[in-house]
Amino acid sequence: MTSAAPRTAAPASPAWWATAAKAAAFSALVAVAAYAALYAPRDLGRVTPIWPANALTVVALLRAAPRRWPLWMAAGFAGNLLADLMVDDSFDRALALSVCNMLEVAICGLAIRRAAPVRFDPGRMLHLAAGCVVAVAASLASASAAAAYLGLVHGRHFGAELTVWTLADALGLVVFVPCLLVLADWRVHVGERQPTWRAVMILAAVIGFEAVVFAQDQYPLLFLAPLPALVASLSLEMLGAMVLVLGTAAVAVGFTFAGYGPIVRFVPGWTERLILLQVFIAACSAVNLEVAAMQRQRRLVAAQLAAALAEAEQAARVKSEFLANMSHEIRTPLTSILGFAALLAERNLGDEAGGYARRVLGASRNLLALVNDVLDFSRLEAGRLELKPGPGDPDECGRDAVELFANQADEKGLALDFEPCGTGRLTADFDRVRQVLMNLVGNAVKFTGRGAVTVSCRYEADRGILAYRVRDTGPGLDGEAQGKLFKRFSQVDAAVNRQHGGSGLGLAISKGLVDAMGGRIGVESEPGEGAVFWFEVPVTPAPAEAASDSATLDLGLFVGLSVLMVDDNAANRELIRSMLTPLGVVVTTADGGEAAIALAELRPFQLVLMDLRMPGVDGWAAARAIRDGAGPNRGAPILAFSADITADDQIASDVFQGVVRKPIEMLELLTTIARWSREAPAPAEAPKRSQRRR
Repeated sequence: MTSAAPRTAAPASPAWWATAAKAAAFSALVAVAAYAALYAPRDLGRVTPIWPANALTVVALLRAAPRRWPLWMAAGFAGNLLADLMVDDSFDRALALSVCNMLEVAICGLAIRRAAPVRFDPGRMLHLAAGCVVAVAASLASASAAAAYLGLVHGRHFGAELTVWTLADALGLVVFVPCLLVLADWRVHVGERQPTWRAVMILAAVIGFEAVVFAQDQYPLLFLAPLPALVASLSLEMLGAMVLVLGTAAVAVGFTFAGYGPIVRFVPGWTERLILLQVFIAACSAVNLEVAAMQRQRRLVAAQLAAALAEAEQAARVKSEFLANMSHEIRTPLTSILGFAALLAERNLGDEAGGYARRVLGASRNLLALVNDVLDFSRLEAGRLELKPGPGDPDECGRDAVELFANQADEKGLALDFEPCGTGRLTADFDRVRQVLMNLVGNAVKFTGRGAVTVSCRYEADRGILAYRVRDTGPGLDGEAQGKLFKRFSQVDAAVNRQHGGSGLGLAISKGLVDAMGGRIGVESEPGEGAVFWFEVPVTPAPAEAASDSATLDLGLFVGLSVLMVDDNAANRELIRSMLTPLGVVVTTADGGEAAIALAELRPFQLVLMDLRMPGVDGWAAARAIRDGAGPNRGAPILAFSADITADDQIASDVFQGVVRKPIEMLELLTTIARWSREAPAPAEAPKRSQRRR
């Protein structure tokens, strides 16, 4: 048989005692504040100018959970009741006035919590303004009840009691509630703006200046008192404004009730003096706190904008890196597809095989155009599009566009014609002009079912304008459809999109390019009457030397030319070899940066084609090693062989003389190689190895 263990009483929870102690201490604090506000003025034969006790209870409510409100209301009520009894008020009067004070506190707490459900922040202008309105309304409500009681029971004048009570209570709430909330969150404000000795000296100087204003009564200098505090609030923000508001109130009340200052000197009667004093303190408090809140909010918004800007710049960098990587990954296989398809199309294949090769080439070019559209649109959005004006022939641009879409037009039975302007060479970014014109001609051929597409060119020398017009006999466009044309990812309707396809970027990119060149683009159309798409860009006459530069490509330059081709992609190496070997070029290949450095140390080359993105030693590092090395290729031209979207002048540097873009255009490749092979120095001989003596 076992005996049960004796039960011991559970220890009392320390939380209850802690809460009770806090409530008692708070009640005592309210009693002290109320007693000071009642006793000092009565001792001087005055009425209470400012009532801070209710502000303490309002702040306690705002910082507590709603379930704790009855506790703090009871503590505040007890403090008010005790203070009234300490100044010899009767119990019934003390009880009634304490109830009126709690009515004010309840209205103020509920209204502020409704206006700012999460947290009332006096550092926000809207919260502060709402708090001031609520303070006046709550004070007026409690003053009405108190004035009615005092008038009915004690025979006081209703209007006088209403005025005195409303002004004193509203002033106490307006001054002390924001200041106490700022003081309660002092760690936050100190973290935002660290206090300094300069700030302390500014506060002391401002309060000292206000003391000087109120200590003299010869001149009406009351209007000067708010100015230094206003300026100081701009730099010291909420903590500084709190000190200035409390300091101003203390100085104004102390000197005025002691019989000093401009209010006493120039305002007769204590009722008028009290009202002016209350209005002065309320105005100074509201203005200083509003200015400090505005300055704090401006600083926080500026910090948020700076953070958002940094985040946006980081996102732009990530986007640029992503586009660069995707460009490289997409263009690398496209280089091989386009290159080998072009080589096949030039062979004497049968009709069927030749048709297959041409279809592969056309589809690859369409895919490349789509990739270029996306990349161009990204550059336009980021404001990073770079224009490269140079001499060019406007008629050549028009003929290129017509020739590119001639097969598509023939397949649809369309007449595709070009009307030249015969102006000769001009200076503009003709690569971009050609891109815009090809977009317009491609759209015209795509959406025209029968009839003709006519491209015309016009040069207005007096205005310095080059204009192109693309007229078609398609279905035409109404006004609503025309408004959508130049917007991104927009087409006239879904049915057209399903029938013809397309990304919806072509015309948006064309508009962006024309805008970047300082020109204009538009459309003229009526439903059923076709459409005329036009654009114009500013141009200048080409320099004489540029106009006479019509040298043809000399294929004899390539015979015996020694080229080092560096690329980690075997298909690209084979493509370059297949393109250049038939012309007599001696092509040596390397599959990476390390192999290229080793080959460059052994034998001289007249030109180096260097891929940029390679595993291990990349193109930049390999080119720099060749330049800095002691081998025979220190002065040889090194051309970047790049699929990146980076601008040419960003790639070209002290190690690269130029850029050959992927996918490869045969004419561009040969022109670039011919140019740099003419400018290349004579190849140095490889250093001879010293023979060891036997």
